[in-house]
Amino acid sequence: MCWYLRAFWLTVLLQTRGEALISKLQLGYQRSATENALLSSRLSSPELLKLTGLPGRLIVALFEHGSVLDRMKNPAGLTYPGKD
Repeated sequence: MCWYLRAFWLTVLLQTRGEALISKLQLGYQRSATENALLSSRLSSPELLKLTGLPGRLIVALFEHGSVLDRMKNPAGLTYPGKD
C-alpha cells in the first residue's frame, strides 16, 4: 500500500512539474513569436517590445501607432513605420 501511494504521489508531482514547465515554455514561445512578428513588421520600438507579455495592452498600443492605421487604410506593401 505504501509503495502504491509513493508511486502515485511521485507521478502526480512529476505531472504537475511537467505541466508547469510546458506552460512556461509556451509563454516563452508566444513572447518570442510576438517579438519576431513586431521585428518583421518593423514595429520594434522599445515601448511595443515591452508589451509582448501583455497581449491586450499590445493590441491597444498597436492601434494607437500611426503606421498601423496607415497600413489598414493603404495595404499596398509600402515600408513602414519610417516610410523609407
